[in-house]
Amino acid sequence: MTSTLLEIAKNVIKVEARVLNDLANNLDHSFTTCCELLNKTKHPIILSGLGKSGLIAKKITATLTSIGIKSIYLHPNEALHGDIGIIENKSCCLLLSNSGKTQELLDLLIYLKHKNCTTIALTNNNNSPLAQKAQHHIEIKVKKEADPLNILPSCSTTATLAMGDAIAITLMSMKKITLADFQKNHPAGTLGHLLKPVKNNMHPLNTLCCLTSNSMSKEILDILTKIPLGAVCITDKNKKLLGIITDGDIRRMAKKKKEFENLQAKDIMTVNPLTTTENETLKEALEKMQNRTSEISILPVISKKNTLCGLLRLHDIIGKINT
Repeated sequence: MTSTLLEIAKNVIKVEARVLNDLANNLDHSFTTCCELLNKTKHPIILSGLGKSGLIAKKITATLTSIGIKSIYLHPNEALHGDIGIIENKSCCLLLSNSGKTQELLDLLIYLKHKNCTTIALTNNNNSPLAQKAQHHIEIKVKKEADPLNILPSCSTTATLAMGDAIAITLMSMKKITLADFQKNHPAGTLGHLLKPVKNNMHPLNTLCCLTSNSMSKEILDILTKIPLGAVCITDKNKKLLGIITDGDIRRMAKKKKEFENLQAKDIMTVNPLTTTENETLKEALEKMQNRTSEISILPVISKKNTLCGLLRLHDIIGKINT
């Protein structure tokens, strides 16, 4: 029974994956024309749809808004009862309907034309009323839904959502939206935290105790005990970073060397360690830690000319994400 259920689920995902692949292969210049129109508009992009198409329209609206492209979801029924007043003359409007026959959208289309709006229909059929009456059309061809009865919006909603993502990310490229732009709209949550600069989360230099390359192992142990950050940085007199010694380095070296107490920092430290900078994002720093064959959980933070300015720990990043 379990294997049968898994096969059903796998088949749904495979069917939807094939639909997305066909959608990508069939994309034509109508897509780029619509993106160029959306990129040029000086007003918020209006999205409208009913039922499942309305839910997808809301998600596309949220995606566009999150990257700084002003967008508004307009319920077609509410629009015909006064909310159409939110639409400015010469706005760009995306109208979503799988069948292309949604009467409420066809009624709305009349009034959008009165406002000299650019209308773009997203439907499953080039010959549908909505596709024919809108000024532009992007066909999202789906031959069959994923369920055996061919009645449940599944492949069609997935394909429309993917098309919305394609539009949003294309506009993102056209408008040259940067990580800094994106972060302005995501100040909270896990994503917001990871997009903040390292300097907001590091242990600054004045909280660290840096040692020299001639410091003895006992002194290193004392500092690691006194300031339990998991590492001590080795610098020269100008605070230029020379190396780093972690708790793990101490344990490994103590196992190897019988005369551990006679070792100096230069005998134990990792020279030219992986580092981050104050202005890198926590996401970029985290990727540096994770993209290594051996686990790294601490990064020295340096400014120009390799000068130490802080210490960033994986523990602190994860701790903030989980709070």
